[in-house]
Amino acid sequence: MNALAAHGSSVEVQTQGCEALGNISFNQENRVLVATKGGIDALLKAMGAHGSSVQVQEKGCEALRNLAFDAANRAPVAAKGGIEAVVKAIGAHESSEGVQRQGC
Repeated sequence: MNALAAHGSSVEVQTQGCEALGNISFNQENRVLVATKGGIDALLKAMGAHGSSVQVQEKGCEALRNLAFDAANRAPVAAKGGIEAVVKAIGAHESSEGVQRQGC
């Protein structure tokens, strides 16, 4: 998450950071940890800053989905704007199979 914060303008760093958070959030034990350490905010910031990047949107949607598998994370994801971010990504990237798959 430090790299995401330090390199906010880099699409490549944001893509890799979102992917990393998604990968570690696949594990149940890590989901709450990622959320409590600022992972939801970092993902939403990356997605907001790089709305035109298919890669950031796809990996961001995937990570938010993985985080939301844990019931404790669902309310924070929703309250912070995660649902809106996913809907926006789906709408902005209608032709991207990856964004559609990860967002639905």
